[in-house]
Amino acid sequence: MTAGEIKLMSWIDKWTQKLSEGTRMISKKTDELLEIAEIKLAIRDMESEIEDAKLYIGELVYQYYLNTHDLKMLSDEIKQKCTEIDEMDREINRLKKKLNFIKGNHFCRFCGEILEPYERYCPYCGKKQD
Repeated sequence: MTAGEIKLMSWIDKWTQKLSEGTRMISKKTDELLEIAEIKLAIRDMESEIEDAKLYIGELVYQYYLNTHDLKMLSDEIKQKCTEIDEMDREINRLKKKLNFIKGNHFCRFCGEILEPYERYCPYCGKKQD
């Protein structure tokens, strides 16, 4: 092989390696974007369910009031719906944290708020970040 052929082979090997690395990076970013879209969809669905539950509670209270003019017996059913809403809120918060982690955001380890990478103190709770 001539020196020119060796240089060409070396250049082709390097180019192939760079192309392979680029392909892996694109694949990883595509997976991240897909996961972000799935999480956002799940959050949107749960927020819609929460709104439906709140409307259900309001309708339940009003219908009960119309029929009995007494709201005392309704509290257990309302508590159950409120508990369901609380559970969905916790799941939404978990998904939002996962979403922010995927995006590379930083969080205060004390209050959980999103921080800029350069912030040494949390602007929300004032605690020093390590």
